[in-house]
Amino acid sequence: MLRIHLTDADFGGTRFAENPAPLLDSVLALSEHLRDRPGRSAGLPAEIGPLLSMVNAQARGPTFLDPLVADAEHGFSLVDAAPRAVLRSELARIWPPDRAIPLWVRNLADGDAEERRLVNRALRAWYRRDVLPRRDRLDAGFRQDIAVRTPAFPQHEAASAFGSLHPDLRYHDGVLTLPHPKEIDITPRGAGIELMPSAVWSGRPLFTNPWRDTDRHVLIYPVRPAFDVIGRRPAGALARLLGPTRAAVLAALRQPRTTGELARLAGISAPSASQHTAALRDAGLVASRRTGRSVRHELTSLGAALLAANDEPAADLSPGASP
Repeated sequence: MLRIHLTDADFGGTRFAENPAPLLDSVLALSEHLRDRPGRSAGLPAEIGPLLSMVNAQARGPTFLDPLVADAEHGFSLVDAAPRAVLRSELARIWPPDRAIPLWVRNLADGDAEERRLVNRALRAWYRRDVLPRRDRLDAGFRQDIAVRTPAFPQHEAASAFGSLHPDLRYHDGVLTLPHPKEIDITPRGAGIELMPSAVWSGRPLFTNPWRDTDRHVLIYPVRPAFDVIGRRPAGALARLLGPTRAAVLAALRQPRTTGELARLAGISAPSASQHTAALRDAGLVASRRTGRSVRHELTSLGAALLAANDEPAADLSPGASP
């Protein structure tokens, strides 16, 4: 469990990020790929191999890979310039104790220039392959999420404000908690928290301190509802037919997802997600199958056709957009 101890000044200083961070999106997109497609890393380009050694399906990776800057080229230059001490400490932090450390990773930790270039090339290759082609949609999802939340967020009590971001966030008596594999306590000391929605990540909320600015405390959460994640919203007629939540659940199934993933994306409980998928399954729009302890859902040909016939572009809620 990660605990963030907040003062009144911290809550007053909590704000939304000004811009998305494309290299953070790249690392999260790779983690999302590994979460949704277990065992599919073999199908990825060999060029990104160094990333697969450092990033896993829980988005656990070294912070030098994802500088929180808005310009991708600036981000790549920061990856190249990460100090040796940062390389060494971050690789030691994320490397499993029961896993042998390859020679190239040892060399990278020592600041080897060739290994730095290999990592930068891998990150560039993944960014160009996965994030750059959908950059406009991802940025729109980021800005839409903030535009929808900003008017109401300052009016909430702390508990409901943070809880509105993600069901796994809990606030009580000055302490914000979120799931984490380790027991960690953070004290922002009046700096507040920067809230950064991600349009590529559907997992648990994440917390990071950029190595370049240790007073910057960033909480990353998946955008919601589901149609924000994919950059398209169910058309009004479909939402009126199915209801907005059920239409959003259907839209989220453009790629197969488990019940838990649907619940997180749509901001609903797992039992509610099960009820919605059952109704969609009864209508012939969704097929479900059990895999271990999980139930995985996907569109039928009828469900895909219904979405294709009824989708329309998501509204642009970015600053300066026409109403």
